[in-house]
Amino acid sequence: MMGRKVLRDPAYAVWWIVRKIYLAYQLFVLRRSAEVGKKVRLRVHGEWTNPRPEQLRIGDRVILGDVIFHIHEKGRVEIGDDTAISGVRIEAATEVVIGKYCQISYNVDIHDNNGHPLDPAARKKQIQRVHAWGMDLSTVYESETAPVRIGDNVWIGHDATILKGVTVGENAVIATGSVVTRDVPPNSVAAGNPAKIVKEIVP
Repeated sequence: MMGRKVLRDPAYAVWWIVRKIYLAYQLFVLRRSAEVGKKVRLRVHGEWTNPRPEQLRIGDRVILGDVIFHIHEKGRVEIGDDTAISGVRIEAATEVVIGKYCQISYNVDIHDNNGHPLDPAARKKQIQRVHAWGMDLSTVYESETAPVRIGDNVWIGHDATILKGVTVGENAVIATGSVVTRDVPPNSVAAGNPAKIVKEIVP
């Protein structure tokens, strides 16, 4: 029996070549603006705003797919070896640390700040500054901040949100759509809004 021929649109082949060239260029630029380890793979478009290379450290064999890093003037992001993140937005005014062997799914938001002040007068002043001076990460997002730390081998499901000051312990699982507002112990499953511990994991 003869094998079937797989027909491909010629435009697909052209797109694939252009995509590979584009991603290679993006990785080249990333290496010039961050500390990037060995065998890092950029699968889809990435975006980052960080003034200095030491503010973004990416370990060895990390897989990045469609990630956005918004790093403020005094912020820092660190991603451990062998971690894979896809479709994730990380905003760091202080520090966001992600451990080794983590798997973070698409549409996940990780913030170490409120984004905007709680005080109504301060928010009004903030938006007036945006209209007058444009978007400026060093001033627009003045709000309460606290570092976020995610331990080794953590799995975060899609559409989850990790808020400021949270520590997620090693081997923990954050369920799809969860909003994590407080620490998650190691070897546990957290789910809901706000997230609560729903299961213990036996290592």
